[in-house]
Amino acid sequence: SGRLGRSDVAVNYFKQAIDAAEAGRLALTPQRLFETRREVADRTRSWGATLSLGYRGVSPGGQLAGAPATIGDSLQAGMEVYWRPAGYRDGSYVELYGGGFQTPWAKGGAPSGGQTAQGMLGARVKPFRSTNLVLAVERRVKIGSLSSNDWLLRAGYSYTHGTDLRIDTDSWFTTQVYAEAGRFLRAHRGYATFEADVGRSIRLKDIDARLVLFPHLVLALDHDSKLASGQRTASGAGVGLAARYWFNENRHQAPRSYVDVSLQYRARLGGGTRGKGVFLRITFNY
Repeated sequence: SGRLGRSDVAVNYFKQAIDAAEAGRLALTPQRLFETRREVADRTRSWGATLSLGYRGVSPGGQLAGAPATIGDSLQAGMEVYWRPAGYRDGSYVELYGGGFQTPWAKGGAPSGGQTAQGMLGARVKPFRSTNLVLAVERRVKIGSLSSNDWLLRAGYSYTHGTDLRIDTDSWFTTQVYAEAGRFLRAHRGYATFEADVGRSIRLKDIDARLVLFPHLVLALDHDSKLASGQRTASGAGVGLAARYWFNENRHQAPRSYVDVSLQYRARLGGGTRGKGVFLRITFNY
């Protein structure tokens, strides 16, 4: 039923399985029961919100993608709210979204504060159920004096393995890869970002069963066609440590929200100097 787009029928089936397992009428391992609750959580989600704060680095695929690349140290903050008008549709869904971002602080007198506030409204589609390809059309709305009105076309692709919480083991292999390219129509500016994190997730069950530590290796690259020659592309590689706390669950639904803090140090591989140094990201995903 789920593959036909009838997620409501599939959700009822999954809920019945959860009830039967808790009553002892159906044999499900704890991990399989958790995965069934994850199906319910994913299929019933019709909206969500994300808040993020990044020091010298923004979250791949987040609402700050496409913000001007900064050569010096800066802090960027953003928020986004999205709605799925037709629901989950077995993973091939449409989302309408809006939000904004700005640079609260920048080193050396670089632009910051309210003058950098930028609004956005957009629509995106995930056309394939089993492929994490997302296409978006976004309208950037001028708020601060240094922001702009423009149209942005975005395409993003991600691959993840082991990024969800597990309860059948205390540690597991995890990898997440994200690539995005975008084009601003009015500014005639193109950008691209890439980040790959590979490591091992460790569930800190002695502290809290929903707290996961993720030591990892990172490879990152970004390109901005509007920067000066020699600065347009920057790449770096290094090590990172992230901590994620999952919450917002009930009997039928696995945790739907998390707070994630990621700290990385990257050495410069090539291009601009912004590819090296300390990178800190804090993400609240509800």
